[in-house]
Amino acid sequence: FFSLHDKAESFTPNPQYQSRPGPRHRSGSGVFNSNDGSGPGKPGDDGSGSDSNDENVSKFPKAESVQQTEERVRRIDDHLRQMSDSSTESDNEEEGIESAEKLGKTWEKLSAEEKYESIRNSKTDVDAIAKNTGYKSKNIQKCKNHLFYDIHRLDRYESLGEPVEIKRFDANENQARAWKRLEEGTHTKEDLTWLKHEKAEQWYEQKHDAGYSESHEKAESHWSGTPWTNTEDKK
Repeated sequence: FFSLHDKAESFTPNPQYQSRPGPRHRSGSGVFNSNDGSGPGKPGDDGSGSDSNDENVSKFPKAESVQQTEERVRRIDDHLRQMSDSSTESDNEEEGIESAEKLGKTWEKLSAEEKYESIRNSKTDVDAIAKNTGYKSKNIQKCKNHLFYDIHRLDRYESLGEPVEIKRFDANENQARAWKRLEEGTHTKEDLTWLKHEKAEQWYEQKHDAGYSESHEKAESHWSGTPWTNTEDKK
């Protein structure tokens, strides 16, 4: 993909009947005046429970086998699952559309750091850039890691007495915009130059276990890291 002196890598249950006390009667020796097989909580001739002959009192459901109960529960579960899946898919589609619209409307207004965070969260940019540039996805992923995730030895101004920092690159507006253009396929030749610089820088840093300053200068000798301006953009 990129080369730095030609050395860079080509990038249920048995039914139970609940017993309820019925109205007390003066005759008889117990709570119920008779037990003809259709008393409270017991199945009658038609398989249903009955509270004597009072039509105003609801009857218990017919008895069913364990297999019937399991089948009924299974059908209910399937129905609920289908409803849940349908609802989830609909919600996800609406959220995806909303997020895309929101990002499209606000991208220009995001700060550089917010743009970087958005890029870190993207799951589609690497493949999109690979498709738009013709470069291998694995090399684009290495560039993304280098720019937005990896920790570096930032020693650019060590010779001037500035302390060395071990951290990610600071967010850079020009580079965030270039990455977005590469993703959308609206990139310029300067964006491609910058991408080559970052790949070479990443390769040298990893190959030689070097700090940022040395890696940057080696890559800069071939491709500019700030091709959009005449002044250097610090990371």
